[in-house]
Amino acid sequence: MSSKPQQAVGRTAKPSGGKAAGASKRRSRGKGRLAGLDAEQLEELAKQVPVPPLERRPLSHVGGEVELWGAEALGPALKAALQVTSDESVVRAHVHGFHSYPARLHPVTARELVRRLTGPKGRVLDPFCGSGTVAVESRIAGRSMGGSDANPFAIELAKLKTAGKLPGLGLLAAQVAEKADERREAKAGPTKRYGQVDRELFDVHVLLELDGLKSSIMKLPRSPERQALMLVLTSLLTKVSRSPGDTRKQTMQRRLASGFTIKSFVAKAEELERRLADFEALLPKQAPRPHLEVCDARSLDYVRASSVNLVLTSPPYPGVYDYVKHHETRMRWLGLDVEGFSRSEIGAQRRLAGQDFARAAGRWDKELLPCLKAMKRALAPKGNIVLVIADTVLGGRAWLADRALKDLAPRAGLELCAVASQARPLFLASARAAFQGRPRREHLLALAHAR
Repeated sequence: MSSKPQQAVGRTAKPSGGKAAGASKRRSRGKGRLAGLDAEQLEELAKQVPVPPLERRPLSHVGGEVELWGAEALGPALKAALQVTSDESVVRAHVHGFHSYPARLHPVTARELVRRLTGPKGRVLDPFCGSGTVAVESRIAGRSMGGSDANPFAIELAKLKTAGKLPGLGLLAAQVAEKADERREAKAGPTKRYGQVDRELFDVHVLLELDGLKSSIMKLPRSPERQALMLVLTSLLTKVSRSPGDTRKQTMQRRLASGFTIKSFVAKAEELERRLADFEALLPKQAPRPHLEVCDARSLDYVRASSVNLVLTSPPYPGVYDYVKHHETRMRWLGLDVEGFSRSEIGAQRRLAGQDFARAAGRWDKELLPCLKAMKRALAPKGNIVLVIADTVLGGRAWLADRALKDLAPRAGLELCAVASQARPLFLASARAAFQGRPRREHLLALAHAR
């Protein structure tokens, strides 16, 4: 999450004479010197210029007044959960800072709601658990927790983040790296044939280093450490690829030095070992481990009826993300089922793009309704469901999450009993046109069994 974007600072034009003119002449002479270099000299010069680092973007945008509606008893908890910070030391504390994941829930939001809306023996459920923010905060709070996601990569991440310390992980990574480095120095070929996608995504020497690391990891006995090292490897894939982001098709030159990928792997594993140890130090004695599994949120058959005190989750916003596109490279390297996840993904942008408002909103309702019914079945009689969801644009019109859930909840035997909302910026001109001067807001929507 981040603060409001800063306004651009205007620059005053300088007169053409004096120092400015002299600087212009010097720049022209500089261009002339570069023009005299041949291609080989230019390439060597380019290697000396570091590629600017990609800017790390916070989770979301925070700040501003919190508007409350509905049950007064829930108001303080909902308000506290939206009063969060964009401070990186909080957002990326301990295991929260390992591995990128789109649209992550803010840790403070999860923490406040888990602690305020459940007792010490309460049970929490997150049917769209993603990389495990609610699972992590539930374990720190000492709560029993069940979580699931249709994305198998998300479950692998969530299991790692909530497992606790793995002493010696950095040393094991160094041993893996040593074997990969031996292959690099021997100029060994790949251990398998890679497809066109990976050959285009990575420079040849980078792909060979990744291959050497993966083959060395997979020779280890099956263990939590081996799986952790595979996730360390996937955390590097975008960083060392030619792609500027998880979903961008264009490519860029990285000019990574030989051995950089292998060294980065060891450093990331050592960082993960520290993060896991920091997380375990926060756990109360006998803090229960969460139950995490791959599951379609429309079934939740692993949850007993009426057993959950709090369902806390952030369902996919309609038409905003394609999680398959974000994770298909990592899933391919981990050997996970991309097609199965693609079929069960809810609210996917690729399915709603190009549809008018009524059809797009109706499809999302149709996909989410069975999820709400499954949550209701799991919810204890006096329990609460809290959905974290923001307004968006569908078919060129503003889609308001609180209105949509107020209409949809009764069809699942639920009612909207409280809402906390906070304004969020509109960056795109098309979005500003869709909202027609009204604010776009992020909501905490509290649902309960219909009376």
